[in-house]
Amino acid sequence: MNTRWRQRAACRGLYYTAIEMPMIRQESVQVPLYKIELYDASHWRPAFVSGTINIFCEDIEDFQMRWFNLEPGEERKEMFLRSKDGEIVIDYYTDAPEHNIVQHDLATLYAERTVILHNVSFGESEFSYENTVYVRRLELWFRWIAFKGKYWRIAAFTADGPCVKSFFTDDYYELDCDGNPFFENTLRFMAKGGRDRVKPRPEDFAPNRVVSIGFLEAGTFRKKALMEKEIRRFHVTEEIVDRLFRNTI
Repeated sequence: MNTRWRQRAACRGLYYTAIEMPMIRQESVQVPLYKIELYDASHWRPAFVSGTINIFCEDIEDFQMRWFNLEPGEERKEMFLRSKDGEIVIDYYTDAPEHNIVQHDLATLYAERTVILHNVSFGESEFSYENTVYVRRLELWFRWIAFKGKYWRIAAFTADGPCVKSFFTDDYYELDCDGNPFFENTLRFMAKGGRDRVKPRPEDFAPNRVVSIGFLEAGTFRKKALMEKEIRRFHVTEEIVDRLFRNTI
């Protein structure tokens, strides 16, 4: 295993105290894959700009079970089932079949990499102000694939001990997942309100955990050569982490 450590590192506003980067798995294999394309419900940008969000999985039944536990809209679930059964159903303002909710095909998996960051902090912009997200341990699984003629970087993650520092009060709060419902949020510690409350510290949120239920779209490439270049030189940036976490709020 090729492990690299960086102490008190920073990269474009992404701060962490240590990083582990196991050796990349780089061999082309064919993998049956599902792409689920749904209306982007994240709150950080206007709906007319959001478009759709893509999430990938290998086991559609497992995804359905977990997503149905998170998705409150019965109509949306019914649309998903119709699409899964072969009907062209689109969750956006278009009738283009390439935006069908459930798509299935053989994907070419070019490379995989696991990245583990410790004591992570980064800015999360929301409208005109920026909160700070802290994560005690962030494990990311990256894949570089070709699916239906397009080259993608996709990523899944587990965030242990996540919390948010308010821009307005400097208080710490639990990370709420009230954006796109693709994240299982285990809240064992929550900040309490009230005049006499004790202000929580980042370490108080250590028992909390957020897990993505699939691989989220984390980037696309116009050409295979550009994807292969990134695979050779890949490093995690604030833009990549920010893009993944924006989907949770």
